[in-house]
Amino acid sequence: TWPATAIGHDSPPAPAAAPPYTVTPVIQQALSDPALKDYELLAVTLDIVPGGTDAAPHRHDADLFVYVLEGSVEVELEGRG
Repeated sequence: TWPATAIGHDSPPAPAAAPPYTVTPVIQQALSDPALKDYELLAVTLDIVPGGTDAAPHRHDADLFVYVLEGSVEVELEGRG
């Protein structure tokens, strides 16, 4: 633990903010087609807190299919809302 009087460079680092979502794996399986031997299927559930945003830019190097089970989601693609 850090002392309550720590200041300056002795201060503990700020805790990282928890992401506004949780990821739960459902299935991860290699594809059976020999031409696709380096590929796999990955399915997850992504639970996003109401009003949650993740402004960090990122990309997926594969096709992405999304089903919204409850509520609504706004996705911005390459600067397009």
